[in-house]
Amino acid sequence: MVEITKKYEELDSRKDIALLSIKPEPILDGRAERIISWIEDYCESNRLSIAMQQKAVGTAEHILVHYGGPGKLEEVGKKVIGAIRMSSPEQRARAEAAGLTSLPLEELGRRVKQIELDAYAGKEIMVLIIIGKDAASKIRSARGASDPKVSGPGTIRREFSSGMGIVDILLDNKPLDNVVHVPLNYEELETETRLLFGKNPDAMLRELASENVRRSFIRN
Repeated sequence: MVEITKKYEELDSRKDIALLSIKPEPILDGRAERIISWIEDYCESNRLSIAMQQKAVGTAEHILVHYGGPGKLEEVGKKVIGAIRMSSPEQRARAEAAGLTSLPLEELGRRVKQIELDAYAGKEIMVLIIIGKDAASKIRSARGASDPKVSGPGTIRREFSSGMGIVDILLDNKPLDNVVHVPLNYEELETETRLLFGKNPDAMLRELASENVRRSFIRN
């Protein structure tokens, strides 16, 4: 038990704790269980531990973490334009006919934000806290790109998305089906853990480490 305790004490809250939220749609249609099973296998292969798994209710504040701040909406708008350029000729034609390519980047980002808010706020999500060496970067890599249509093979978003990409949501006013949310950086992680649990990542890591030492969740 001393060795296990030492391993936990060596973890750094800026890189060794990750938060992953399974979005409402996969919970409603039954994909959540398969996603969790995939994450469990991924964690075992990458010497990580799921230290907490808890249901929560999505809030506007939670989703706005990802869309707030200087330049964030423009960043989303750039992703939309990039996705249009990579889409099929038919979809590009639809996007142009709908006027998407002529809109300011901030307006494109604002539209995506509103669709996501409508799909997320007030609905059940599943939150997983994952700890272990380099957990943050490993889980971000496993998550995949924002648009599941361009997400790499073997990522959660490629494996479990039904295919609704970022251009589709603006053309059809449906939620982006990228199945999971992961904070982009430590600042977002800190904001989200405070919103969801009332604690910063360092406090959560200490508490979860202590609990998991007792339960011997750490992989040797």
